[in-house]
Amino acid sequence: VAHLPVDATNIILTTPEGEMHDLVEVDPRRTTWGPIEISGIHTISWQTPSSSEPGIWHESVRFPVEAESDAVVADNVVLGRETIASNDVDISRYLPLWPWAIGMCLLILMIEWWIYNRKIGSV
Repeated sequence: VAHLPVDATNIILTTPEGEMHDLVEVDPRRTTWGPIEISGIHTISWQTPSSSEPGIWHESVRFPVEAESDAVVADNVVLGRETIASNDVDISRYLPLWPWAIGMCLLILMIEWWIYNRKIGSV
């Protein structure tokens, strides 16, 4: 989202590849564009009646690389010139402990409730 002057006209989007697109149907106060298909610096330029210099807005867009978001355990890891093979690819490393913690809290609450009711019932 680019915030341009209210009187901005001739709004042009330049993609990182150099393609230029006219943004005719936009509100200059809140200029949006899309769909964005490539990473890099997107540039918006515009003209205003009060200035002879064109205004420029740069927006950096970065899409994640698919390999960076892959959460699968690697078969081997390359560190410099050395390749280190994994010996336990099929072993799950993450064991969630929060269900056990909640279970213990509920057990303690039930025991306290039972003790309290025994004490109240005997009075």
